[in-house]
Amino acid sequence: MKDVLLINPSTSFSEMADPFEDFMLPSYQPPLGILYLASVLESKGVTVHVVDVQVEPQPHKMIESVVDSCALVGITGTTPAYYKGLEMADFVKSLAPDTPVVMGGPHVTFTDEETLTDGKVDIVVRGEGEETILELYEFFVHHKGDLHNIKGISFAYNGGLVSTPDRPFIEDLDSIPFPARHLLNLGAYEFPGTILTGRGCPYNCQFCAAGPLSGYRYRTRSIQNVI
Repeated sequence: MKDVLLINPSTSFSEMADPFEDFMLPSYQPPLGILYLASVLESKGVTVHVVDVQVEPQPHKMIESVVDSCALVGITGTTPAYYKGLEMADFVKSLAPDTPVVMGGPHVTFTDEETLTDGKVDIVVRGEGEETILELYEFFVHHKGDLHNIKGISFAYNGGLVSTPDRPFIEDLDSIPFPARHLLNLGAYEFPGTILTGRGCPYNCQFCAAGPLSGYRYRTRSIQNVI
């Protein structure tokens, strides 16, 4: 069974100087988004490697050491990490040009066409990725299904852009396994024990993508699940 590599790129915040030294950088806490994807894949017996570039001392060497065993590579696409994410995609393609590179996250959900323009990224996952990453794994490893029938993805095809229908939101958040924190060195984070008790937002603040990303809905885990 082939592995999966998930990469959390560094961000523009990581390079800022002293005035931002006390700002809560994303590297202060584990990247729960890709850790949820990792836990879902692991629940199906898939070996997952996670590289958090913001805390890993030698991320490029780590990627080099595992990429040949991977069926696909997933990269987080948030706004602060977008361009660094493209650099990571380019690096992966230089090592394994035939390995599919998938990028997901709030930024690329709304900029799928731009993200796919230069060929560094093969597929954009729009919205929640837990169910989508499993279907992509089945497609690339076991040759099951058709990309055109996988909901919530965008990809280049015949000189154009294919955007499949949006994937419905996961209604039962309790069904998602807890993040695979064991795949990272939690000692590298200032706040290693962060949790997410819900997803989405009902509001429409102009500076935030949470509302449109979630259909202006807020879903929660059950109280017992949170406890």
